Amino acid sequence: MDPEKRPSFLARAKTAGERLLKEEFGGMLILVRKSQQGIWIQSDKGDVWVRVLSVERDRVKLGITAPRDVKVMRQELLTGDAPPQAHPKKPRS
Repeated sequence: MDPEKRPSFLARAKTAGERLLKEEFGGMLILVRKSQQGIWIQSDKGDVWVRVLSVERDRVKLGITAPRDVKVMRQELLTGDAPPQAHPKKPRS
């Protein structure tokens, strides 16, 4: 890619690893958080808080606090690529 045409976020990347991440994920903001750390997202509908509750092997458990009118959905539900469930969850009563 021509350095003159590079987006500014690529030009600001300090390391080759950061440049690779930014090229792979485009304009996505990439944050690194440890367990019990979180992020705050400000929106017109209200504040959204995302906290890393735990990290075990290749799974990250997130806690999300958002206003009721803000939709929060897992990616596989949007794309239809949901993995099969070994034990289907019972509906809440």
